[in-house]
Amino acid sequence: MGKVFSNGVISKPFDGDRLNESSKDLTLTTIHSLLESLKSDQSFQKIYISQNRKGEKIEYIKQLCRQKRITFQMVPQSFIDRKTDGKNQGLFAQLSPIRFLTINDILKTIKTGLILILDRLTDTGNLGAIIRTAVAAQVDGIILPSRKSAPINETVLKTSAGSLIHARIVLSKNLANDIRI
Repeated sequence: MGKVFSNGVISKPFDGDRLNESSKDLTLTTIHSLLESLKSDQSFQKIYISQNRKGEKIEYIKQLCRQKRITFQMVPQSFIDRKTDGKNQGLFAQLSPIRFLTINDILKTIKTGLILILDRLTDTGNLGAIIRTAVAAQVDGIILPSRKSAPINETVLKTSAGSLIHARIVLSKNLANDIRI
């Protein structure tokens, strides 16, 4: 699983020169580490919060997630315990190994006019292969939904043959709205 630090951070090294250097495939399991990461420009894959957790700090975390358009999900405590081997404060956050862009970032720098939209692609191996092909075809951007999509992880990096580092990816909260832009 990786090294667990006293501040709730679980570290698993991740190679790559353009990867999000501040995350290196980190997961967070404590309230304070998550709050500090939410206050920064950190990119997240997903945040899971125990349905049992209540209080001002949890409400503040949810508010920050909504403001920053970060996907969070209320789940049973047993789900979080399985992810963290029981070492958590009722939450589990997966930081992204890359920095995601916004749809506007992609539109500002259009070169080829090609934007790839992938909906409900859940296999990480297939996602990596598609990213490899998209980068080779010089696609201006790849749009993925933030839900019901394969996570960007080490498998995607490996199957993309490193192309993930060069891909310009948008993690869309509302695919239909982003397509209209």
